[in-house]
Amino acid sequence: MADLTDSVMQSAVITPPSTTPNTRTLPVREDCWSEEATSTLVDAWGRRYVELNRGNLRQKDWQDVADAVNALHGHTKKTHRTDVQCKNRIDTIKKKYKIEKTRVSSSNGTLTSSWPFFERLDALIGSNFAAKKLSTSPKISPKPSPRLSPRIPGSPPVALPLLLPYRRTPPAPTAIVALPQKRPAVDDGYFKRNYSGRDEEIGKSSRKVWSSV
Repeated sequence: MADLTDSVMQSAVITPPSTTPNTRTLPVREDCWSEEATSTLVDAWGRRYVELNRGNLRQKDWQDVADAVNALHGHTKKTHRTDVQCKNRIDTIKKKYKIEKTRVSSSNGTLTSSWPFFERLDALIGSNFAAKKLSTSPKISPKPSPRLSPRIPGSPPVALPLLLPYRRTPPAPTAIVALPQKRPAVDDGYFKRNYSGRDEEIGKSSRKVWSSV
């Protein structure tokens, strides 16, 4: 009975938590690149990039780059690189270069980059980065004239009045009205003298005729 009680008491004892730190190591990423492997990658990619007149590398070209990296650093399974891993690593390096380039350019020459691959990337793709920066700069559109109302999309164009050169209108010609001329006064004595003499002559002739009858 005593042995049973001792075993129960021993099982009931609470074991304090262990204070020993966890020594389990974190898993290492298989695509983790060392600075030496990255330097070899940049050199191999840069040579092929220049050979292709700074054009895009094809899958065969990336495989040649990966072979050059593995020849120096791919001695184990974790450090062996594929063509896809090499391409992804170069894309990451290009993004890092653009950040450094922007920071250095915005400082107007007061800052320099301490990144070990900046000079080599600048010699390879620096001109392309400057050309893209100029092409993506915002263009200032001219403001519309305040005298012209903006055209509504889909509406027909509004015909503007045609401005003709100013011509001075000549004055209208003045109408000349001819007034009736006043007729000279007729001498009544002239008619009296002429017509009275003729009447007397006619009267004498008549009397002669009647007397001869």
